[in-house]
Order: sequence, then C-alpha cells, then structure tokens
Amino acid sequence: GIYIDDFAVYASSEYLPNHDLVCPPLNISYGPNPFHNSITIDTSKNQLQNLDLEIYNLRGQKVFSKKSLTADATSFTWDGRDLSGNELASGIYFLRLQSPEGSITSRKILKLK
Repeated sequence: GIYIDDFAVYASSEYLPNHDLVCPPLNISYGPNPFHNSITIDTSKNQLQNLDLEIYNLRGQKVFSKKSLTADATSFTWDGRDLSGNELASGIYFLRLQSPEGSITSRKILKLK
C-alpha cells in the first residue's frame, strides 16, 4: 500500500455494489415551521418501513423519539413535548430521521410559544 500522512491506502480488485456505496437521502416534509402547538412530519415520500424519528435540543439531548414509523403511519404530529410529556421551551430543535439502511436526514425546526 501507499502511506499518506499516517494513512494506508490499499487497492483492491473487489468492488462494492452501488447500493452499498451511497444511501439515498430520506425525503420528509414538515410544517408549520416555526410552530406553536404542534408540527406535522410526513415521511410518505420514502416508501420505506421502520423509520426512526428523534428530536434533539441545541445541547444535543434527545427530547423525543418515535421508533419504527411504518408505511401505514407515514405522518406524525409532534406536540412539542418531551418524552415525559412536559412542554418544551421555545427554541431551535433538530429533527433526525433514520432508516434501517443507514440513511439519515436532519432538519432544523423552531418552536415558538
């Protein structure tokens, strides 16, 4: 192999199929953004099953999660509450959607009181 700045680069005659190289981005629509009482997240464009939805605050703390959104439940309304049911403060939150194949999509959402 060749060494470049302490990294080894090896050539191989094997190849990875296209689907292993790049995971397509997940398509979501959401609104209203900014929101007061609730925001609707629609994942129907993906036609994938078992999508995991997580919402984080600016500190990187997970404040909400919804596991395994299926093809039957492609739309979800979040009421701005945390996992314990407490209303969250106004501010910026990050919506994260992940598929079993590894695709990850993140969006910024703004909660107003």
